[in-house]
Amino acid sequence: MAASGKEYRTEKIRNVAVLGHGGSGKTTVVDALCFSAGSSRRKGSVEEGHALTMTTPEEFDHGISMQTTPAHAEVQGTKINLLDTPGFLDFTGDALAAVRVADGAVIVVGSTSGVEVGTEVVWQYCEDRGLPRMFFVSMMDKEHADFDKVFKDIKERLAPNVLPVEVPIGAGDDFKGIINLFSERAHIYKPGSVTGEYEEQDILARGEIIPLFCGSAKKGFGMKVLLQKIVELLPHPGEMPGEEATRPGLDQEVTLAAEDSGPTAALIFKTATEPHVGELSFFKVLSGTVENGMELKNAARNATEKLNHLSIPMGKERLEVPRLHAGDIGVVAKLKDSHTNDTLSAQDRPLVVKGIDFPKPDISVAIHGVSRADDDKLGEVLSKIHEEEPTFSHEFNAELGQTICRGLGELHLNVQFERMKRKYGVSVTTEAPKIAYRETITRTAEGHGRHKKQSGGRGQFGDCYVRLKPLPRGGGYEFKSSIKGGVIPTKYVPSVDKGIQEASRKGVMAGFKMVDFCAECYDGSYHAVDSSDIAFKLAGSAAFRAVAPKAGPTILEPIIEVSVTTPDEFMGDVTGDITSRRGKIMGMDSDGGRTTIKGRVPEAELYKYAAALRSMTQGRAHHSRKLAGYESVPADQAKIIIAETKKADE
Repeated sequence: MAASGKEYRTEKIRNVAVLGHGGSGKTTVVDALCFSAGSSRRKGSVEEGHALTMTTPEEFDHGISMQTTPAHAEVQGTKINLLDTPGFLDFTGDALAAVRVADGAVIVVGSTSGVEVGTEVVWQYCEDRGLPRMFFVSMMDKEHADFDKVFKDIKERLAPNVLPVEVPIGAGDDFKGIINLFSERAHIYKPGSVTGEYEEQDILARGEIIPLFCGSAKKGFGMKVLLQKIVELLPHPGEMPGEEATRPGLDQEVTLAAEDSGPTAALIFKTATEPHVGELSFFKVLSGTVENGMELKNAARNATEKLNHLSIPMGKERLEVPRLHAGDIGVVAKLKDSHTNDTLSAQDRPLVVKGIDFPKPDISVAIHGVSRADDDKLGEVLSKIHEEEPTFSHEFNAELGQTICRGLGELHLNVQFERMKRKYGVSVTTEAPKIAYRETITRTAEGHGRHKKQSGGRGQFGDCYVRLKPLPRGGGYEFKSSIKGGVIPTKYVPSVDKGIQEASRKGVMAGFKMVDFCAECYDGSYHAVDSSDIAFKLAGSAAFRAVAPKAGPTILEPIIEVSVTTPDEFMGDVTGDITSRRGKIMGMDSDGGRTTIKGRVPEAELYKYAAALRSMTQGRAHHSRKLAGYESVPADQAKIIIAETKKADE
């Protein structure tokens, strides 16, 4: 039987996203805050694999957070919902989900590393949402810790209005206390204390807009003050702007305030699966109250869900509660039809709120099962992984004959494949996605196709003359008939068209679909007894195969329009790299120290481009892409493609 938890009214709730670059110490901070508050009985360790919010084998194996995991701490009768987020950009979708349901943020910055790429990214997430926030400089007990450098780094790169609320006394092994400039007191920590026990001394104080705190989560230094200041300085849900919602079918918009008296509405921001339990849905109550056993409406999917075993999350554990008030965060198991980004609302007043705007995947890989059994389960398992990780997507491309998976980075994809094996027993191997090349013609040519077969009884006869003409790029396929005098009966002409289209699906150079041409049937003959639809269809195919090689066939490759936004200091590297990939720079736009470079690059040159871009820009650039069209492949490249295709067919 699950343990029970307390319920808290809106004004006694703080929803805080704990954000930062990977390795900045977020998970250790959350663990220490919960332990210091007494909400967690054991002080965990990331290094030893038992930190409070590290819950999956993949996180233990890699030693990093890979998903948003909620925990909570109670301070002065107030519950602080702490959303521990991943810092590595491959898992940034989970950080976005946490920001979407948080009412404030603590941005953790390492005492030796300062502001990093991930810090800049999550800062911008908070800016976009208008979240109140504070900084915490972690690991002040680490060798080479430099609070002054980190403070200057934050002030110059993120927040000119930042001010240290606390400054450390000593650093590294000599870190022994913290001066609080607001309270005018110094905390001198007792040696050997694991909960941060201290003695106080008087000092001076002053204040500014964005507070900066410091400490050592490992030693527990600074945790109690940080907890108190979260309660004092960050808003409760009722003090945040209301959520905009729509009423389906009524074309009405309403504003939802975090009040118990409002209409019930909850947003699912995370989905996970757990052995022997099934699917877990984490949600924030945006308005109204939610009670155990309540039935709510999912208006977007026209489904009704019953909330059984209503709980509040605490790392891997769940504490059952009878009720959740407006603004609180909860979890339920085994919803039938509801997933991440769905809204649950009252049956008599269905509502839909804007979901999380997850980042688009920027890397793709082809996969197939290691065994036939793995292949048989692949589609079902990939769909389940997508429910847990919305930034992971998949599709089967019938033209390429490959299952294509997309994600936010190589590590992101590899972790999903590890989960597939651990949770569902499905193993896969990966390979580069094939390129959807095309073929076309460059000049007009004509010729003859005949199908004749006689083997006793009624034979088969179809005879046609076909002219192929090139069309402009994007022209597709056209068919014309200029038959005169009934040399081919009208009823058989469509069969010639079908035969040409069928044959053009495998071009004459490397077997790629032929496009952008017009086929004209201008002459032929027939037999009154032996001619048929199938005979003229085969004749049409034969005519295409005879004429296309004479029409100057060439291979077309997909061209991708790439938009790269990078700090100005990396602009030369990015443009040079695009050019080296047979790309063309189409334009540049500068804005506040960052430049957006637009280019056109062959798709074949963009495999693993996201990883290369991160490497050359220290992870500070991002890109988007869309299909711009098709262009002819250079002759030397065409020879390589033809050779590779022949080798693959052998």
